[in-house]
Amino acid sequence: MMIRLLRFTLLLALMSVLVACNLDAANDNTRATPSPTTPANAGKPSVTILSPQDGEEFVVNTPILMSVQVTDTIGVTSVRLSANNVNVRTVGSESPTGETSKQVLLDYTPRSAGEVVLSVTAVRGVGNSSVVSDPAELRVIIRQTSVQITATPAPQTGPNNPVINPNDPTCRALVMTSLRLRRGPNTNFDVIRTLSAGELLVVVARLNDNSWWQLRDNNGTTGWVARGPENTPYINLYDGTQQRCANIPGQAAPATPTPLATPTVAPTFTSVVPTNTPAPTSTLSPGDLVVSNITGPVAVTIPAGETSVTVQYGVNITNNGNAINTQFSNTLFILPTNTQQDLGVVGNLGAGQTISLTVNVTFSSANTYILQFQADTGNTIAEGNEVNNTGTINVTVTNAP
Repeated sequence: MMIRLLRFTLLLALMSVLVACNLDAANDNTRATPSPTTPANAGKPSVTILSPQDGEEFVVNTPILMSVQVTDTIGVTSVRLSANNVNVRTVGSESPTGETSKQVLLDYTPRSAGEVVLSVTAVRGVGNSSVVSDPAELRVIIRQTSVQITATPAPQTGPNNPVINPNDPTCRALVMTSLRLRRGPNTNFDVIRTLSAGELLVVVARLNDNSWWQLRDNNGTTGWVARGPENTPYINLYDGTQQRCANIPGQAAPATPTPLATPTVAPTFTSVVPTNTPAPTSTLSPGDLVVSNITGPVAVTIPAGETSVTVQYGVNITNNGNAINTQFSNTLFILPTNTQQDLGVVGNLGAGQTISLTVNVTFSSANTYILQFQADTGNTIAEGNEVNNTGTINVTVTNAP
């Protein structure tokens, strides 16, 4: 009897252990199942297509320009356009962290007639850590000729809404995203203004490696923009003959743009034998170029009865570092006309030595001008401090009563 009772007690204990294990397992399974607390698309960038309209009609071999608005709480780094599930255009951002809100222009040129579904997505980040928005889509109809178009296009609401003439023989750059127009082909140059998506500017020049392009807007302002990465460019080039852009001559940095009418610069260079001046102790190698002095009037009057006045300015460039045994170029920049002029090349400049250069500037209208002298414009000299390579003066030009 005792033996049976003992067996029964052991059996009950074993069953309790098994039940407890099963309950723990059930609880573990419950904990492993996530509860839907947020929507699946939370935190993604968003895209709104501003133009064209769904169902709009276009002609074969004519660019379709899509204006889109993208937003994100962190920053959109690129925007993609696909046609019938084939990627046709990707536009990046000049900012490495992206932009929280901006308008972007995307272009696509259809090569055959038919129906095309255009899809736009915005991307935050790069690589495996990137987050892609839900696609914004519309359908367009491609006709073989313009006489086949039956629908009247609705007014477009995108930025600037440029018109690209397929027969235009001039090479032009279409700005795809907000882009800084600079006074020279490097991020060290000052920003003239920020271009908006959709602006169409004439191409003036380019660097040999195509990394920077010089453009001129409708107001005659000339400046440089970065082309952007090969797979996500900031601009797209157009010309009717498909030859003008290819024939834009390449230039070594820094490039000299076509001079504007006002003011004009007729340089006369006067090289002064370098003079020794006290130089601070420097560990820079090989040098530290400084615009140490600028001479010339800051108030200029165009004489009565005259249409212009010519004034001479001088600039001293001092090497406050170790001896420089290589050549470096120097440039004068003039605003607001964005004129640039080569000030010449200096071959050698010892430690503590100064070189003086002079230039004649002809002012032909009343205005306030900014003259900026920059040493080592091409950044060929390795320096620890590039900030002091530039010196600036303001010149007020008036007409005599």
